[in-house]
Amino acid sequence: MKKLIIIICCITALCGCRKSKTVVSQIKSNQDPFIETYYSAQNDSAFKMFKKSIFKELLDGWTADTVKNPVWIYGDFTKYTILNSDLSVNEEFDNYYMCTYIADDNQFGYVILSKEADSLAKIKVVQTAYRYDYQANIEFINEALTATEIDSASAEAERVSIINDNEAKEALKIIDQYGHCLLIYFDAEGPRISV
Repeated sequence: MKKLIIIICCITALCGCRKSKTVVSQIKSNQDPFIETYYSAQNDSAFKMFKKSIFKELLDGWTADTVKNPVWIYGDFTKYTILNSDLSVNEEFDNYYMCTYIADDNQFGYVILSKEADSLAKIKVVQTAYRYDYQANIEFINEALTATEIDSASAEAERVSIINDNEAKEALKIIDQYGHCLLIYFDAEGPRISV
């Protein structure tokens, strides 16, 4: 049943369907308490703006030089937080969001956007070897969680970039109210647990 729901969610994400919130609720009720917090930005005004046709044209323009026929996976839209090396929030960067895409020749990537008033601005577009997303790596994440003391009732998940010595590392952060934290880095070869 869980695999069926994940497949439905992936199809929803690929289609940009408006029912993604319903699917997120169904998955959350099936033992994954972090999905709702990870994708909570889909309730923000930035997400509504992002789905408008004018931004679709901008997105296609931003990727036209390097990516052929990107399909934006709206179900992957999430808040994107910049952290310092001590994992504190870098206040200089605020209102950032991320969305992934899949394109011809099995190309993957994501765009980082900044929301300012009633507009979205591109920060960067990055090509990757796989989807840097929670749902796409859910089996790895669930396996990693079994080795932690994270309290699932109070934990939240978020997509982050950790700046360390002017180098940014892409990651997923899960932290509970007791301070137990799990970092999963999105390395070029695949996700890995922080050691």
